[in-house]
Amino acid sequence: SRPGVGKSALLTAIGLHAARSGLPTAFFSLEMSTLEVLSRIVQLHTGLDLRHRLDEEEWGRFADAAGYLADLPLFLDDTPDLSVADLRAKALRLALDHGLRLLLVDYVQLARAPGRFDSRYLEVGAISRALKHLAQELRIPVVAAAQLGRGAEGRRPTLADLRESGNLEADADTVLLLHPVGEVADLTSPMVETAFILAKHRSGPTGSFHLLFHRAHLRFYPIVREEETS
Repeated sequence: SRPGVGKSALLTAIGLHAARSGLPTAFFSLEMSTLEVLSRIVQLHTGLDLRHRLDEEEWGRFADAAGYLADLPLFLDDTPDLSVADLRAKALRLALDHGLRLLLVDYVQLARAPGRFDSRYLEVGAISRALKHLAQELRIPVVAAAQLGRGAEGRRPTLADLRESGNLEADADTVLLLHPVGEVADLTSPMVETAFILAKHRSGPTGSFHLLFHRAHLRFYPIVREEETS
């Protein structure tokens, strides 16, 4: 997806839901610090808007949430400029020590692959293959976010846009593209209608659906059309 449409929020939601379900989950954040990710998780869990000053009651909710979340099997890593070799080593250790069941990466283009490459395209391809092999090695899902090129701006993205990013499209079993509906440039709007485009599904059908992305709460909500309430 392009920046600002909720890909990090979606990964955070997936990670939080999995951990609350008791699944040991690793979240490798190559874009945000652990503190930023934790703040987002608290926002998602409580519905608090952390962009504003909290009152006493809200601070109580924040503290309760922090205590609850600290006990979840959710492992955060914000190592900058992380190589896929180091990511694999960390994942193997988590699998051995905690029975890792899900691995999240935000986002692919910020990782590094060992060796020298003639282009960034080839390096991202090597990263993609390494993540695919890691999923097969650990026999767990690996969910990785990727940023689409500027060519996808202002229009509905397709798998062709992802082909510009190494072999992501070929290596992935499932590809979900996020696309803001309406005025893309209006990044100040509190609610953004987002199209979820299931562009590739190796073992099932493709299709699309729409949700509302609430920026302050970092949550996605169902859309209720006026005709549905009349």
